[in-house]
Amino acid sequence: MDNETNKTRNPVLKRIKNKNITESYQKVATTERASLKSLLLLALVIVSSVISCLYAFSNRSILLMIIGAFITGLYICWNPKSSMCLSPVYAVLEGIVLGQVSVHEETSCDGIVLQSVLVTFILAFLTALSYCRKWINVNEAFRNNVVRATGAIALLYVVDLVLIMGFGMEIPMLHDMGWKGISISLIVIVIAASNLACDFADIDSLTAKGFPSYFEWYFAFSFMVSLIWMYLEVLNLLRKIKR
Repeated sequence: MDNETNKTRNPVLKRIKNKNITESYQKVATTERASLKSLLLLALVIVSSVISCLYAFSNRSILLMIIGAFITGLYICWNPKSSMCLSPVYAVLEGIVLGQVSVHEETSCDGIVLQSVLVTFILAFLTALSYCRKWINVNEAFRNNVVRATGAIALLYVVDLVLIMGFGMEIPMLHDMGWKGISISLIVIVIAASNLACDFADIDSLTAKGFPSYFEWYFAFSFMVSLIWMYLEVLNLLRKIKR
């Protein structure tokens, strides 16, 4: 476990580790409290999503909230201590956006939101079980592959967004409703689940290292980012299958 900690690919945790922190803290991060904070953030996402479903937001408002959530997330990654205050803000912003996205998809395909939520939680549970049972070996090679795959997907999505907004074009395979598009969505969901496994490993290994308690919020934030990503990808997959 120590060896995996030293090789972590999480840039924030790696930066903290390299500082060789030796101070004593009144409270240190624990897996149990990080899990409770994860549940709290999840509750904020769910509540804000439900409330968001009751109102109609303009595209401009939704875009501003997406940008706000993105900037908030980046700042949390740069300054983990801010996660104590900003993680709930991020959760609420994401919840509002998810609510609007879910309403749009539910209007187009009845029942898809509930199905996506159930599939997401089942996948998250199976990922946690696989990690706890050591069916998934989160080693250096695994982390490297997850980082590369996640970076490639992010780059692909950014290029697709630029093409859509700037040129009215898109990357066909990302929006294909046939087997190609479904296959890509399945691959992305597997990568999202792999990120969850890395989150579990980071929490499991680093909470035993005496890190300050505010890292519980950072751990919860990191987990929530992966879980939200998985939900969106599951929603996208089911939309392709149903259409």
